[in-house]
Amino acid sequence: MNHRTPRLALAALLTPALLLAGCGDDKTDASNDKPAGENATASATDGASDSAEAGSGELAELSKDDFYPTIIAAQQKAGSFRGTATSTSGGVAVTVETEVSYDGDQPSSHAKTTADSPQKMEMVVVDGVLYIQADGLVPSGKWAKLDPKDPANAGNPLASLGQLADPAKALAVLGTPKELRLVGEETVDGVASNHYEVVLDSSSYAEKLGLGEDVAAAMPPEITSQMWVDAQNRPVKMSMEFETSGVKVASEQTYHDYGADVTVTEPDEADVVSAPALGQG
Repeated sequence: MNHRTPRLALAALLTPALLLAGCGDDKTDASNDKPAGENATASATDGASDSAEAGSGELAELSKDDFYPTIIAAQQKAGSFRGTATSTSGGVAVTVETEVSYDGDQPSSHAKTTADSPQKMEMVVVDGVLYIQADGLVPSGKWAKLDPKDPANAGNPLASLGQLADPAKALAVLGTPKELRLVGEETVDGVASNHYEVVLDSSSYAEKLGLGEDVAAAMPPEITSQMWVDAQNRPVKMSMEFETSGVKVASEQTYHDYGADVTVTEPDEADVVSAPALGQG
């Protein structure tokens, strides 16, 4: 297995915003830009009402112990959502648009970098299996399949992304915040939200992700993020900044279109290559 993707894997796996999205989010209708494939594996019911979209209701303060379980359960209850995540590392910005459906036994997601991103990458997660296209990592027009249950993928951090599409596994990684502080009530994109400051123990975080001692050593002791949560306890926005190996990393993610009609398809079998083909394209 070629592991020439530590920077890519690190950026993806060290962003709790992407954990909550099961890989990211998407402002555009991905039905116009889905990977080739015939098997519709997840479809959420049509749109939430205007009041639900705006997160109507009374804002309630969440406690440290129930923070992540509550917001992940709220996303699952919505059935689907979309959003946009932008991460900047060393002055280079990458924007990922994704949509997620919770219809079925496991959530499914489709994430794709925008046209102006320096690294072109597309990911699909179906039944916990990750399919990925990326410049220089996979032969043109092909998808690499990374099943976290396959022993051949042991030690490949990218394979963990497939597992993290399952909210229960994402929750186990996020765990209980080391600290949680309610900053106050704010409005984000027209949605009334509670603004929280969340502190995670990065050593525990890296260990649960199986990132290895070298990655854990490069991380700061704590990762502090800002999260805005609506009256239905669904995340509206998340941002964070930290430094690793002398490089500043910043990430911002927005969440929207809760309850939208989302369908995710897996790539055609003829277009799928085994993980050892990574890096040969």
